[in-house]
Amino acid sequence: VLIAHLNKDTHKSAENRISGTTAWRDLARTVWFVVPGRDEGERMFLPNKNNYAPLGAGFIFKIDNGKLEWNGETTMTLNDAMTVATATTKTDMTVEWLRQRLQHPTLATDVEADADRLGITEWPLKAAKKKLGVKAERKQFGGQWWWSLASDERTI
Repeated sequence: VLIAHLNKDTHKSAENRISGTTAWRDLARTVWFVVPGRDEGERMFLPNKNNYAPLGAGFIFKIDNGKLEWNGETTMTLNDAMTVATATTKTDMTVEWLRQRLQHPTLATDVEADADRLGITEWPLKAAKKKLGVKAERKQFGGQWWWSLASDERTI
């Protein structure tokens, strides 16, 4: 059993996102991936390679209070599931939240505190800030930092 993490290059197929090298996948006789499901807390266990038999259906499961609950089969392919899973990444969700939060110039400390309360960590917040082109400026020398969007970003 080998457990590997995927890199963040969402433009590649699932098998080409295995961190390090595809040799790990090529060497194995059977490869399965665990990816987020459609519902909250749901996961899918999907086949990607099987040298001994045709690829079968994947499985849907949840872990609830430390118990594994199997919730049936799925015919969704791995690459389709990866497309769905990456469509709403933490950064994408943070971009939408930040766009709404910055309808008016706001103290950076207030935005960061609200993000923290919502469980938005530093990395997705920085990535969203960069993606939106958020301006950070001080209204007076030595004053607090204010964040704002360009006026056209507020309505996109």
